[in-house]
Amino acid sequence: MSATELGVLGTLHADYLLRVGRGVFVKPGLGLGGFWTSADVPIEGSALERSATTVGGVVRAQLGLVYYTSAKFNLRASFGKRTSDDEVIDVSVFELDLGWNVGFSYVF
Repeated sequence: MSATELGVLGTLHADYLLRVGRGVFVKPGLGLGGFWTSADVPIEGSALERSATTVGGVVRAQLGLVYYTSAKFNLRASFGKRTSDDEVIDVSVFELDLGWNVGFSYVF
């Protein structure tokens, strides 16, 4: 017995760079978006499947640290929290993500 779940999450972010000094910036940011998931779960003891679809909104707040090694390159680290809540269906969805990102970017 196996279940299949497919989902899409999309957010649009806005960040603000606050200079600390010597190429170092603090980067607070906020993102808004939405998600959609669809799940097919087999019903135990039969050949039938139960389908469920969930749609909801997402808010993401993050705090990052950026170091510009030169005028074009930087090293970035950030962590954040993402929450979502869906009130369209009887079951409430709440998701909390805490993570650590390290990235590299080129500014043109």
